[in-house]
Amino acid sequence: IRERISEYENSLGGYRIKLQGKTEAAEKIRDKVNSLSRKYGEKTDRANVLLDLEKNMEGFSGAVKAVLKQSQNKALSGIHGTLSQLITVDNEYSTAIEIALGAAMQNIVVSSESDAKRAIAYLKQNNVGRATFLPISAIKPRIMQEKNLDDNFGFVDVASNLVECDGQYRDIIENLLGRVMIVEDIDCAVGISKRYENKYKTVTLDGQVINPGGSMTGGSKGRGSGVLSRANLIEQLKDEAREIKNELDSAQLELKKAVEAANLAGADLQGADADLRNAKEELIRAEGDDKLIGDKLSSFEAQKAAMLREQENSEGRILLFEKAGKKAQADCERIKAESEQTENELNSISEGASELIKKRDDIRERTESINLELVTLTKDTEAARQAVIELELRKANQSDRVKSINDEIAEINAKNEALLLSINDIKSQADALRKRAAEAGESVQSEIERRNELEKQTNELRADEKARLQDKEKLSSDLVRLEERKNNMKKEYDELGDMLFEQYELTKPEAEMLGIVIEDMSAAKKRLHEIKVAIRGLGSINVGAIEEYKEVSERYTFLKEQIDDIEASKKELGNIISDLTTSMSEKFLTQFKKINEEFKISFSDFFGGGKGELILEDPNNCLESPIEIKIQPPGKSVQNINLFSGGEKSLAAMALLFSVLKVQPSPFCIYDEVEAALDDVNVERFAKYMRRMTDKTQFISITHRRGTMEEADVLYGVTMQEKGVSKLLELQSTELAAKMGLDA
Repeated sequence: IRERISEYENSLGGYRIKLQGKTEAAEKIRDKVNSLSRKYGEKTDRANVLLDLEKNMEGFSGAVKAVLKQSQNKALSGIHGTLSQLITVDNEYSTAIEIALGAAMQNIVVSSESDAKRAIAYLKQNNVGRATFLPISAIKPRIMQEKNLDDNFGFVDVASNLVECDGQYRDIIENLLGRVMIVEDIDCAVGISKRYENKYKTVTLDGQVINPGGSMTGGSKGRGSGVLSRANLIEQLKDEAREIKNELDSAQLELKKAVEAANLAGADLQGADADLRNAKEELIRAEGDDKLIGDKLSSFEAQKAAMLREQENSEGRILLFEKAGKKAQADCERIKAESEQTENELNSISEGASELIKKRDDIRERTESINLELVTLTKDTEAARQAVIELELRKANQSDRVKSINDEIAEINAKNEALLLSINDIKSQADALRKRAAEAGESVQSEIERRNELEKQTNELRADEKARLQDKEKLSSDLVRLEERKNNMKKEYDELGDMLFEQYELTKPEAEMLGIVIEDMSAAKKRLHEIKVAIRGLGSINVGAIEEYKEVSERYTFLKEQIDDIEASKKELGNIISDLTTSMSEKFLTQFKKINEEFKISFSDFFGGGKGELILEDPNNCLESPIEIKIQPPGKSVQNINLFSGGEKSLAAMALLFSVLKVQPSPFCIYDEVEAALDDVNVERFAKYMRRMTDKTQFISITHRRGTMEEADVLYGVTMQEKGVSKLLELQSTELAAKMGLDA
């Protein structure tokens, strides 16, 4: 049963290990699936974001977006798309091509000049900005005529050769990129550009530029920040997402298989665990039966042991004494052998006195040990005799065995005596050894003196070696110092080379070819300082001047066109204003004369005589000239209106107002207590005059004067009988007068 349990436990352990392995494998695959899912999500999300940017045409100007949208809506024809949408470039060269094209990436390719003209007219009409168009029918290629370009170190290719496009766009690509060189790095760009006298635009793979003429443009550029890089990045992300999706599908299939295998291993483990529990229950039952049998067997064994114990005690003591005798005999034989060995060693005393002395001490220790053992054996013998006596008393039936033990004891005593004799011999031999050791001591002393001499020579050699080591360390430190000085000088040399290139654009070989020898360093430094001061006086060099000039030139052209348009509009508006001014002046003077004539009449009517006149202070600029009102009431001299009383001013103003209404009647007119400063006679005169004007104008007058209200057709009043509540009252005076038979 235990064997079966052991087998079940081993099997169970195996199943556990198997289950653990399957579970761990499944977890690893699950982690892989999660990781791949996360990566797949990241790739697809990023691709979708870039696709949205591409769909929304992010990165393009508003004018380009407007033209492309009109093309999609079929409102504009002949639009092929932007240059960036029509070309394909490997990722390795995308940065260089983007930098080389620059703003031309957003140029719109059209079929012909007429298509470009329609698009430009649309942009101008809708005021949505400016764009550059590339008519396929008009653009001609521009190609470098230089030969052996591949012989230049670091030269990659002409930029146009690195761009893939449809054949109909090849001339445009050759026009824009046919005279642009792509090189590996800035050092190669400098060398190649100088070789061709800075005639061509040179662009490095990481986007640094040497422009025609030698100006340099460079710095950092965000990865994937251009529209061309964005398109390449979208394709790259899609490819990576597809690869990750394939890996994810495979991993999910593996995970499914691993989970099934783990489930099978778990089922096997449960079955083995059930078998083990059954076997353990069977073992418990068997152990209960075995315990009953064991108790009975233990009782029998205890009885048997009690019977044998007495016999074993007697035999044990006898065996102990036999072993003690044999041990003593063996010790004697060993001592004899050691004595013989000692004799042999004494014979070779000349080989080493120190070893003889050591062996002598060992023999002395062994002799003392043997003496102790003899004493012990003597005591043991005595104890054995006592034990024999006890045995004779306790076991009379074992007299033969006691006799043999006595014989053995006698034999042991004999052996002890022999051992004593041997010990005496060894002592005598030891004395002889002491004598020979003393003789050897003299030889040892001479050897010691010789050794001291050798040690002295050794110390001298060590001192000499130490001095040599010190010299070697000094030379090593000098070597390290010289190496450090060499490295510093090399570093300084490299820094001078870098400074030579940065400040003077000269490489080391080019500087050596100049062959300039400086005889007076201080004078050269002074001259260099003067030149630097003169250079600083020239101001900083704008390396982007060409691009900046191009942008400013385009801006200038645009603004000049705008200014021309504005100047033309201004001129046209000036003519219109001049015509309007002339027409207005004529009409104004005509109306002014009419109003002035009516004012004279109205003034006389209001004042019962007198004169009133309107005078232009600047007749040549009638539209902007101040108007002076001169009046002469009856019995007074002619004066400016500002010199009269308030009532006279009001009456004169009413006369002027009615004069204007006579010349240019208005549908209705509102007065707000204009007659407040007049006396009753003039109020009545004002009201009657207003009545005379009602055939062409309706008057609304806010007033508290009775004379005005008497002439009104309708009266409106506001009363407040209750606090906070206003009430409008209406009185049709003409109807009331008709009912009462009064003249209105």
